[in-house]
Formats: sequence, C-alpha cells, structure tokens
Amino acid sequence: MNTIMKSFILLNLFLIYSRYCRSVHLVIFIPEEQSYLNLAAELAINRHNLLQDNMSDNYVTVNFHKINHRDPRSWSNSIKNVCLNIQNDTIEHPDLLIDLTPPSQASCGIQKLAQQIDSGIITLNYYDCPPLYINQTLLNKTNLITELNIPSVNFPPEAVASALSVFGNTIAGSLRTETIIRGSDETGSQITISDYRDYPSVRRFYLTLPSQLNESQLAQSLEEIKNVVMNKLWLLLVDSQTVWNILTTVAKFQQTDVQNWIIYEEHVNCNFLCVGSDVTGKRNCLTYSNLNKLYCLKIGTAAADKKELEMIQNYYGIIWNNESFKQFVALSAYETVKSGLLALNSLLIDNQWPESIKPTNSSRKICDSSMPTVDSTMRFYRYLEAITRLPKRNGTTGMIDFNKTVTNQHAIFHLQQCFGKSNSSEAMCYDVKLHFRYHLNLIIFVYIHVLDHF
Repeated sequence: MNTIMKSFILLNLFLIYSRYCRSVHLVIFIPEEQSYLNLAAELAINRHNLLQDNMSDNYVTVNFHKINHRDPRSWSNSIKNVCLNIQNDTIEHPDLLIDLTPPSQASCGIQKLAQQIDSGIITLNYYDCPPLYINQTLLNKTNLITELNIPSVNFPPEAVASALSVFGNTIAGSLRTETIIRGSDETGSQITISDYRDYPSVRRFYLTLPSQLNESQLAQSLEEIKNVVMNKLWLLLVDSQTVWNILTTVAKFQQTDVQNWIIYEEHVNCNFLCVGSDVTGKRNCLTYSNLNKLYCLKIGTAAADKKELEMIQNYYGIIWNNESFKQFVALSAYETVKSGLLALNSLLIDNQWPESIKPTNSSRKICDSSMPTVDSTMRFYRYLEAITRLPKRNGTTGMIDFNKTVTNQHAIFHLQQCFGKSNSSEAMCYDVKLHFRYHLNLIIFVYIHVLDHF
C-alpha cells in the first residue's frame, strides 16, 4: 500500500472518529473535608471512558474545586475562578457542573452559574432551590418541562424524615407530634406536616442542636430538648460523632426516661454505633444498661450492583473501613458523576449537545453578560431533559431511578436494632425486617431476610 493511499485511509478514519469524538469538560465541586470524593469522581470518569465504544468515545477532562461549603466566600471565589478560566481560555467552558458538596443555599448559586454559562448541572444532594421557568413562548412544544429544578442523585431529605416518622410510629404507636433532632449543618423548615399516608396530620418539629458543645453544655441542651420531645422516643438526624456524644452524655447523666432512639447517619450500615476493643476484639454498641432500645436506619442496598461496589471498595483500599470514612457519601458521589456522564453521553450520541463557546471577545465575558432566558434550545435545558430520560439501573447504592423527574426517586430504608456487648468481632445490629419504600410511601414487613450489607 503506497503512502498516498495510507494517508487517505488515515484521513478518513480521523474524520469518521472526530465526528463522534470530542473533548468533554467537567467542573466538579468537592468539600474540603471530604477530599477523598475526588477518587470516586475519577473512578467514575475512568470507568465511563473504558466502557464507551471506541468510535463514540468522548475524552473527558476535569477541574476539581475544593470548597469550604460553610463559607459563602469560598463558593464565591470558586465560581469566579470558573468564570476567570473561561475568560482566559474558552476550552475551559464546562459541559457539565457537578456539585458533590453537602446541601446548602450555595447549590442555588451553582444552578445560576449553569444557566449563565449554559452548561449541564447535576448534584449529589438535593436542595430546594427556587425553580426556574422556561420561556413561555415555547409551550407549543410537546412534553416541554416548564418548571426546572437541579438534578440530584441522592433521595430528597424528606425521605429520611419520612422513614424516621414511619418507624417511630411503628415502635411507639400513633403520634400526634414528632420531633427530629438535627445537627447545625442540616437545613430546611422548622415545622412540617407528615407526608406518610397513614399519619397525614402528624406535625413534625425539627430541633437544631448547636454545634461544638462541651459535655455539660450538651447535657443542658438535651435536658431542654427533653421538655419538648416526647420521652418515649427520640429521633436523631446528626453525624456519628454527635450520636456518640449524645448517647454517652445521656448515660453519664442518667437521663433514663428516654426509652427508644432511632438514628440516621450517612454510614451505609449501623456499625458506627458499635466499636471494637483493641485488647479483646469484642464489640460494644452504645446500648448502656440505662439506655433502653437503640434503633438505626439503614439504606436498603439489596438492588445494588455488587461487582461495581466491590470494585469501589478495592479502589479505596484500607481507608474504606475507617470509622470516619463516609461510605455512602463516596458511593453516592460515584453515582452522581456516573449519572451525569450517562445523560451527557446520550445527548452527544444523538447530536443534541451544541459545542462549547468559541473564543471570541464576547464569549470570554460570558459571566458578565445578562442572565439568559431559559428555552428548549439551551444546553442547560437539554441536559435536564436528558436526566428525566435516563433508564433505571442498579447502582452501587441500590436502584437509581429518576422516573421521568430530575431527582432519584428510589429510596428504601431498613430498620435495625442494636444490642449491647458481643462476644465476637461482629457488630450487634440486626434487621428487624421492617422496610420503608419512599417512592411508594409504604412500609413493608419482610419475613425472609435479604443479605444486604457493605
């Protein structure tokens, strides 16, 4: 084969390949204190690239922005840096913004940024930002989404409150009011009405526990809260360290009239309530003799992709089982990036994703221009629409099912009870065979134990 013929074939192969292959640029925001999430994101990107067909592969580049999510200035500086990068080089114009930080008002700022620069957006955590509305002149299009919210992979926060409520009513009997104690980082309304169909009129109160309390201050706060919370049942929505502080303080100060505790924390299992002794190897759960019954919510993972889960565990290695490592958060971060790329890839394959901005003087100042009105031709809108079309799949956290919405609707909670001391290294938390399916708003009694663990 002569040189001219080889060159001709190579040129045609390049033209065919370049039709389907283009650079895809991501900007991913991660919290400073959870920098390990970049490993989950990188793994999802690498897996995406490997699983793509060679003729439709899209080369993915990414910029990570570490955020102090409690500091508005950190968010502001990061958003400015995204805009500055675009101004310096339009190749930095992101196709997709991915927010892996805890839920906060800042998520709404990311939504505005995505609208401003016409990028896709997906978040790990749901946050109730004011919805955007599409240009009303385009309402003659069929199946048009007219109210736009930020796509998120984690179930809505009210799913946890609903599960706490349902299991609380199951344990303590029908309640007219319920109180959930939450940490200072949790956000939302102070009072809501129960969304569980069997208890539609139950009022749900949220009490926020101040942060950074010493033992005596915590004991005093708990005593004050006890005057509001019914003594038979406490519902806790706080981090694992605060759970430990509360339960050890209650035991020490002999606040013994609390009979039942139901706890939710972002570990994938309830083992964080039990610690092992380096000397004996035995485990001791936080159920002291003067604490009656300790229950824990666990995310249902029976539908999880076990092979992919094992791959992520191996990728993280020894840190996976560290007490402070948030397994569920890491898995959810992986699923957020994976879902984000699946939606983007579907648009690229169908040739429905316009190229990034061209390097002109006006495009470089995209962040300084007026906020564009959302319409169905924008990448911002097309991406939200693509999320609603994603098929349900078995993810590492269980079923991922957007069900024609922009929020993962599939959330299943198990109730476990934790007992005192164990004679082995195994944790003493057992499934009591009560499952709550949020998407069905239904509690199910399970008679056959399903192996479901991390």
